[in-house]
Amino acid sequence: MRRTSTSSHPVAVTAALLRSGNRGVRIAYAVTAVAACLTAMVLTLATGIVGNAFTVLEVRADRTPAWAQHEPDAVADIVMRGPLWGNEQFPLIWVQPNDAAVPPPPGLRAWPAPGEVVVSPGLAARPEIIEGLGLRVSDAGTGTDGAIGDEGVITRSELMAYAAPPPGRDLGPDGARYSISGFGLPLGDDRALLIETDPDFPEPVPAMIGVLLFLVVPATAVLLAALHMRSNVRQRRARTLLLLGFRRKQVRRHLLQETLTITAPAALGGTVLMAGILTRVTSVPGTGWTLAPGVLSPAPGLLAIAFAAVVAAASLATLGTRVPTDATPTRVSMEAPPRVAGIYSVAAGVALVALLVIIGLTAPVWGRYVMWPILLAACVIWPGLTAAAVRGIGAVRARRAHRVEDELSGRQLSHQSGTLAALVGPVGQIVVLVAVVLASTAQAVDSGLAAPVHAGSQVIAVSWRDPRPGDVDTFTRALTTASTSTPGAPDPDTLPAIPWIAETPVARTCSDVARFLDRSPTDCDGEQNLPDGLSEEWERVVGTKIRVDPQAVWEAVPPAADVLVRGASTAEVYAVAQSMFTAPDVSWVNLSLDMAQALARWLTAGVMAAMTLLALAVLVRFTDLAASAGTGRARLERTGITATHARTVRESVTRTALLTSTTLAATFAMLFIWAGQQADVTTIRTLTWLAVYTLVTGVSLTILTVITRHGRT
Repeated sequence: MRRTSTSSHPVAVTAALLRSGNRGVRIAYAVTAVAACLTAMVLTLATGIVGNAFTVLEVRADRTPAWAQHEPDAVADIVMRGPLWGNEQFPLIWVQPNDAAVPPPPGLRAWPAPGEVVVSPGLAARPEIIEGLGLRVSDAGTGTDGAIGDEGVITRSELMAYAAPPPGRDLGPDGARYSISGFGLPLGDDRALLIETDPDFPEPVPAMIGVLLFLVVPATAVLLAALHMRSNVRQRRARTLLLLGFRRKQVRRHLLQETLTITAPAALGGTVLMAGILTRVTSVPGTGWTLAPGVLSPAPGLLAIAFAAVVAAASLATLGTRVPTDATPTRVSMEAPPRVAGIYSVAAGVALVALLVIIGLTAPVWGRYVMWPILLAACVIWPGLTAAAVRGIGAVRARRAHRVEDELSGRQLSHQSGTLAALVGPVGQIVVLVAVVLASTAQAVDSGLAAPVHAGSQVIAVSWRDPRPGDVDTFTRALTTASTSTPGAPDPDTLPAIPWIAETPVARTCSDVARFLDRSPTDCDGEQNLPDGLSEEWERVVGTKIRVDPQAVWEAVPPAADVLVRGASTAEVYAVAQSMFTAPDVSWVNLSLDMAQALARWLTAGVMAAMTLLALAVLVRFTDLAASAGTGRARLERTGITATHARTVRESVTRTALLTSTTLAATFAMLFIWAGQQADVTTIRTLTWLAVYTLVTGVSLTILTVITRHGRT
């Protein structure tokens, strides 16, 4: 037979199929185009997030105070503080320029006036914080309403501020006071003074790991699921082309051109559409970010990368299609990865498990830096791992089978392991991601511990810079007035303040200590003696010793004054200190706080995005399974078994594959959580882990059972 010319017309063939009356073909093409468009949109968003991470890095570097190592280089002095509001903490930089002509920090047109605070847009949008902490807002910023401009903030939702000492006050000597030569240094420079410890937007490396883990891998799963819907069409097309005289290489080229004809225009449209949307986007759901318009819009080079990545993924998936050697009815599917790729996946999986065991047993310093890359690598190789596990279980079942149905199900598990892994793999990925994120330490936040509205028995420490004579008495009177003006506040006599003198808390009388501890003055044995019971209770509550000295006099000793307070809220204490003193620092005493972390918001938003995309991939896979369930049963019936037995075999195969994937996922997640606890990345939450595994597995099993029993014939 004369071979057909290598010049074929895939575009014309595809167009003819789209015009044909085959509804299944049209649906498959439409789903593939939509998936390519969606994947391109997600990847464009991912590149925008990574691109902005580099921009944010520049903003952080530009606003970083540069420590002046030589006195002649100093142009200003700063003291950095971190006020608390609930379970949130934000940087407040107290500044004092040597000359008003010195350039202010980025985002400010001038230095704040004495006693005033220049706030970020995020802080300006939280009036409860400004009012609660008693901040006098300045309009010295370059942003809206005098807030810090975009060149000085990571995001418009970031909480930060610059403050100036009250009139007549100074930053005080030594201690936390730093002389700076200006603003603008790389973050790793030895002279850089770090402003924030928990940036509102991730740095480039965490951003790349995050978008790969939560966006790129799940979006690629959607694209591969859509491409798999055309596997039966590919099978028939390949056999027909072989019958017409095409070589296998020509068939593969034709399939590739056909895929590109569908996916390339859709990917281009998705990239352009998302690029246009991102020029107007000012927030990303779940992250808490408020952004300047256009900051997530990727550069042209990144747009090209997003488009090329979609086309490359579709091309590689198509090239992985198994083309038959002749025109006999051989199954052709997107059963990647091949067996050799599965071996590599297993080897990589063993290496990841070994790493987790090492981290869990030895708790190395580098452990916390590799945990999330390990999770990313696991999600990438998950289809191969699942395929290997399914293949192994199938081989064991086939060898030990005592019934025909068991042998058939075992052989199907072995020979269709790639297809089954592609079907149930996304379900396993959902189990891993959700379980790990819910167990992350960033999610372990108790928002009630530091609530500023809670005034009661907890001891509060307050300090301020540049102390002056009479400060403690002035502060105590002002705090008593502020606290008792609140309905339901305690009597002034129950609001004591005890200063530190010579590094030890000193009370004038035993009654002062008793009232501080909410005890009756009758517990005292004279005003100059402190009974052992009160002394021991003080040490338990405050964590330090105390002495009673009626003759003690508090003196203003630089660099700071320290006072213990009980019976007021942190907000009340801070507002009073802020109104009178320089750089007040207010915190709970002898109490560990779980502070809210930006990472918690990112992880929550990321896992929600990943769950949505992986659920779409599962939906496409299950829909395709429903469409072909009848065909699968018919093939089994041709072996001579009854329809009931054929259905039993199909149910057993899909159920085993699903349980294999989710159980493997739950096991890996538990190992990851155990190792992550040693690296301070996760906490053990067994009930949460079991709930995720049970819920996801139960829902998926129910859907699979319905599909295999009632799929189309």
